[in-house]
Amino acid sequence: MQILSGRKKIGFPSLGKKTINDSLSSPHKHDGNPANLNEAFQESFATLDEVKELSARLTGAVSESAELDRPKQEFENYIRLILSEYPYVKISSLRSNVNNLLAYETKKHPELLLTSTEADELWEENN
Repeated sequence: MQILSGRKKIGFPSLGKKTINDSLSSPHKHDGNPANLNEAFQESFATLDEVKELSARLTGAVSESAELDRPKQEFENYIRLILSEYPYVKISSLRSNVNNLLAYETKKHPELLLTSTEADELWEENN
């Protein structure tokens, strides 16, 4: 009854009075552990590096396929093969950028034309 009337306060040990800086300055917290943050940043940069590499490979694959007059089905299979080598890009937020790049590059070669939606489907299909 005292709690409901406001005469007694409930103490929450995990919600003690802390400043915002307390969570940043404590090196012992799991969430703020510099090693964990460093790993997260390294993974992000590794994915970014993979996207750069993948972009170069896809641009080359489009040009090469156009030069060789590769049939569209064969071209799509070639792109699928390349995409399958980048599983982390597949699950990253940068996947749509890769799809847009493919759509842009294939506009230069109407016989290989892919929309970004069609490019996205190539990540999933295993025909």
